[in-house]
Amino acid sequence: MTIQLSTKNFELTQPLRDYVEEKIGRLARFDDEVIMAHIRVSRDHHHKHGEVFTLGATLKLLNHSVSAEAKAGDPYAATDIVQEKLERELEHWRGRSESRRRRLGKMLNPRQLSRLPQRQWRWLRKQLSRQDREE
Repeated sequence: MTIQLSTKNFELTQPLRDYVEEKIGRLARFDDEVIMAHIRVSRDHHHKHGEVFTLGATLKLLNHSVSAEAKAGDPYAATDIVQEKLERELEHWRGRSESRRRRLGKMLNPRQLSRLPQRQWRWLRKQLSRQDREE
């Protein structure tokens, strides 16, 4: 997985870079389809709260992308929040694809195939051709 870091109003130190790369790099274990991660770190000065660090991350996967953003007084805390949010999103997508596979297995009954609506039939053909290409 490729990790791109960009900053705004803030100079990225090597310890923070290592910390962000370690935390976001752990997300590759959730899904093999993670291709690239783009992380944006910015520092703003809020008139009541002082310095506020915003960390946004976008993970590019094969079929879609997942993003999260967090604000905190410390860039390390913002990194932890973003990592947790992205983990939840990846778990959601993983569960969604597993449930689609289960539905696909149930739909392979010949009697049920004749009753499928046109939209589901197109989706089923697409899934079957994708499985054939992977094998």
